[in-house]
Amino acid sequence: MMPMRRVRKGLRLLAERGPRHVLRETAYNYYYHRHERIRGRAFRNGNSGPKIISLFGDDLELHASMRGINESLYLFGAHEPIASAIYSKLLAPGGHVIDVGSNIGYFLRLARNAIGDSGKILGFEPVPGNFEILTRNVCRTPQQNIQIFPWAIGERNETADFYESQVPNWGSLIRDDSLLPKGVIPVEVKTLDNILKDFPTFRPTALRMDVDGGELMILSGARQVLLEYRPLLFIEFHTFALGWEKIQSALLELRELGYSQGVLIDRLWDQPWIGKWFRERPWWSGVKEGRLESLASSASKLPVFTLILHGSRTGLNQRDAGNQ
Repeated sequence: MMPMRRVRKGLRLLAERGPRHVLRETAYNYYYHRHERIRGRAFRNGNSGPKIISLFGDDLELHASMRGINESLYLFGAHEPIASAIYSKLLAPGGHVIDVGSNIGYFLRLARNAIGDSGKILGFEPVPGNFEILTRNVCRTPQQNIQIFPWAIGERNETADFYESQVPNWGSLIRDDSLLPKGVIPVEVKTLDNILKDFPTFRPTALRMDVDGGELMILSGARQVLLEYRPLLFIEFHTFALGWEKIQSALLELRELGYSQGVLIDRLWDQPWIGKWFRERPWWSGVKEGRLESLASSASKLPVFTLILHGSRTGLNQRDAGNQ
């Protein structure tokens, strides 16, 4: 029989926070503990698993640490399933994609499948260990339309401190203890506005970034790119590191540039180990379509969230986006 103290605690939470919060927390805890059991079985006796998996028809090398995206891909063959599916549908054959924070190349591989042989990709990854794996993964693809560079992307051209993380895909140009920093390395930082001057035939149709707090610096250094091309934007915002006021100000600037609509995804729930029904319900802040104002209002209390935004020169099939 359930101890009475647990019953009392549940009733207190129900009265204080309401049934939706309690159900949400219960569901998340259930899936999280199930994930931990799966993880425990997979890595029992120190088995870190193979370094190579099959993904989108080609081999993909994982980081030896098997943390973060590497663990997700190894255990479930997927990463950020909602965001990945929507992003993939919005990319078109022949597109030109900028990928910032490429890590081991998961989103590069996804974009390559969507844009085909006629498209182009520029990828950027400043962490030396990650870049070595990324280079090998790019070489494993049959297409020759991907170029990668060992640079961080920011608001000015400079050499700056980069904080490597214990989780290989959590490194950042900003220091935040939540990102589990383990050391500092100097990296070359460039702006997208300056980089594209060296690629006169590159016409960006999409800009994806996952840089753990450096997203506003990238947007600042890509002002001309946004003005001229209005690429689809895939941005993972880290409210816990930046603060909501800075993010809100950036969203207002994006609206002035013509970014009026898009899709909001709660990163906490966009996990392959969470049940599909729970993961995708707008009621759970899984996917929410709408105008930028309503998306911003919904995002203000989320510690990490993904916005996929489109300007006046790109389109969104809302029926497809809402049914991932």
